[in-house]
Amino acid sequence: AGDAIRTFVQAFGSFFQKKHIVMMLLVVFFYRFGEGLIEKIGPLFMLDKREVGGLGLDNQALGNINGTFGTIGFIVGALLGGLFCAKRGLKRSFLFLALALNIPHVTYFYLSQARPEDLWLITTVVTIEKFGYGFGSVGHMLYMMQQLAPGPYKTAHYAFATGIMGLSMMFTGMISGPIQEALGHAHFFKVVLVASIPPVIFAALAPFVNAEDKPNDAALPTGH
Repeated sequence: AGDAIRTFVQAFGSFFQKKHIVMMLLVVFFYRFGEGLIEKIGPLFMLDKREVGGLGLDNQALGNINGTFGTIGFIVGALLGGLFCAKRGLKRSFLFLALALNIPHVTYFYLSQARPEDLWLITTVVTIEKFGYGFGSVGHMLYMMQQLAPGPYKTAHYAFATGIMGLSMMFTGMISGPIQEALGHAHFFKVVLVASIPPVIFAALAPFVNAEDKPNDAALPTGH
């Protein structure tokens, strides 16, 4: 028990001794800030009655949109995001990935303003947002793996980083309800657009203090 406590203290202390750790933690905390707001209110917005600004969908329609098409969009986006990073490297890709995650938040703003009734249009718009979420989220995970985790306590440091990410999602979950109650759906998604700006700014300023993991060139196809 004593050894475990000492190891934890060493791991925790060394994590906060990393170069540019404050800025890196801000990058991790804010990267999915806008997405955290959408994640909590988006499904409620689609279920709420049209009289109160929602889309008036039923549970089956919501399940098909988020559970089927949205999931497919997310998976395809994550796969393509991984390939994009593998080709260009994380440092060169990071800002683009942050933009890919945050720009599609405009889709929910469009839905809240236009409130279309065409189910296929709604499905397409939400799937685009989920695709961007999948594509951009690759940058979040790789940044924690490559920039915050390296060192003698890789697993612990990665766990600390994901804890900061979880803290961000918890915080956005706490504030999303009161904001929506105060402003209504139409104005709530304006707040989401504003909240999507800091992640892009922090991604542009993100420090890269560790060398990126390079793929084994011998294992890659040559194209001949």
